[in-house]
Amino acid sequence: MFNTYLELGINHILDIEGYDHILFIIALCAVFGIKDWKKS
Repeated sequence: MFNTYLELGINHILDIEGYDHILFIIALCAVFGIKDWKKS
């Protein structure tokens, strides 16, 4: 059962319809990257 949901989740994230997940991760990385720049 777990493997089924894991496979569905991975397929959804990598599918073009799951672009919102990828944008969310990019936004998180961008925010932390900006904070690190301000520390220097």
